[in-house]
Amino acid sequence: KYEIVRPVHTGSKGFKSTQPSRVDQKFMPLHFDTANFFKMRDKLDENATVTISQKLHGSSLRTSNTIVRRRLNWREKIAKSLGIKVQETEYDYVFGSRSVIKDPNNRNQINFYDADVWTQVGKTLEGLLPKNYIVYGEIIGYTPSGAPIQKGYTYDLKPKYCRLYVYRVAFVNNDGLTADLSWAAVKEFCNNIGVCHVPELLRCSLSEFDP
Repeated sequence: KYEIVRPVHTGSKGFKSTQPSRVDQKFMPLHFDTANFFKMRDKLDENATVTISQKLHGSSLRTSNTIVRRRLNWREKIAKSLGIKVQETEYDYVFGSRSVIKDPNNRNQINFYDADVWTQVGKTLEGLLPKNYIVYGEIIGYTPSGAPIQKGYTYDLKPKYCRLYVYRVAFVNNDGLTADLSWAAVKEFCNNIGVCHVPELLRCSLSEFDP
């Protein structure tokens, strides 16, 4: 469960190799795919309160202060081999794009990107997230090299600058079970740690919502 297959390139030929990951996927869950509103409309309660937020075009980020596998020293490895219980996990900050985990504190990390904007932005949240919390957001603007993250959607940010907008916050317990914060709690969470949340366009009952 700690192994992720990653491509390793040598010369003109490539082959696949397994590189160890410190993170169990259940502690760093992928963001779910958003259902199409028009396909789900008849399954929703007319009296439900809905929040409409703006879709920002950039690159997805997930950041968590989560459980990771410790790198054991030789004494701990010997103790473990003798059946002595050793501490095998610890908490650390881990970053990811929508589908790939970026773990800069893992010396086995493989990075194929000249500008790792996910780690750059994720590190700004270090020390701000409580243990077991995971933040999902959209990075907009530019990469550190000055390239647009999403062509045509730079939102008047200056070249080489970017900004994170959070759209989801969840708590993942030690068993890997996830509980989402409500939208009101997401806004309060963002305000408390000093980051932006995606713009809220409208909040009303479903019966009043006109797409």
